[in-house]
Amino acid sequence: MKPLDRADLEAKLMVNGHGGAQESRVLKFSKDAKEGPLFRGDPIKGMTDWDTAVVSLKLKDNWTHLRFSHHSDGKGGH
Repeated sequence: MKPLDRADLEAKLMVNGHGGAQESRVLKFSKDAKEGPLFRGDPIKGMTDWDTAVVSLKLKDNWTHLRFSHHSDGKGGH
């Protein structure tokens, strides 16, 4: 496997909060001295818990969607 050409890669994040709130962010490529290459987005303010998050990656006109689910049992634990 070879590293992706990041000049061709777009990344977006969409988060659904409990109660129907929805936020989206464009993720920008950056390099961190400790973490290495990564994508960062602006903070989502006011969302304390979330239900579903989707990270979308676009490379050469093709989108790939990665879905993450986070369900709380309502008892304060995750």
